[in-house]
Amino acid sequence: MKLTIGKKMALGFGVVVVALVVMSGVNYVNLSELHQLESEVGKRGDEAVAVQEMTGMGNKLYSIIADAIINRDLDAVQKEWATAKKELKDDVAALKKMMDHPDEVAWANDVEQSGLELVRLFEKELLPVLKQPKSGMTAQRVAEIDEQIDVQKAKMSNTCREIAASLQEEMHEAQEHFEEVSSATTTISIVI
Repeated sequence: MKLTIGKKMALGFGVVVVALVVMSGVNYVNLSELHQLESEVGKRGDEAVAVQEMTGMGNKLYSIIADAIINRDLDAVQKEWATAKKELKDDVAALKKMMDHPDEVAWANDVEQSGLELVRLFEKELLPVLKQPKSGMTAQRVAEIDEQIDVQKAKMSNTCREIAASLQEEMHEAQEHFEEVSSATTTISIVI
């Protein structure tokens, strides 16, 4: 078969069109993946910030507890406590929704258990003692309960830090993959 100039031009044009279609398809797939990775990085970053903020929840609860111990204005404390307790419940529920890795799920459950135990210690053990008249026995029991509360507060904060570190690691992995796909997309666009 003899190729005329017209057929050669048509064939050349066809090859260019096919190359452009292939390049467009590859770029579309890579750009879609980049969009997904960008969303993942943003999501993990937001989650890490939320978890980092939650590391302070134990301290927030403890400041209310300390106010109860020091000032003994239990009516005012119970109002503030109810608000903080709801915030804890909401934060833990949000935390549990964020978790997608088995370790993170276990850590979220640990945070919840520490929070529940801290609440129990305050409501069921410390408040009844604080309602009694001050005495040496009362002060000693308050110190014992306070020590148990400190343990739960530390568990909450430390576990939240572990979760935040895990989320940040996932965010960094997604960022690295984003850079790889971005570089590959640029290279393919230049070559073709």
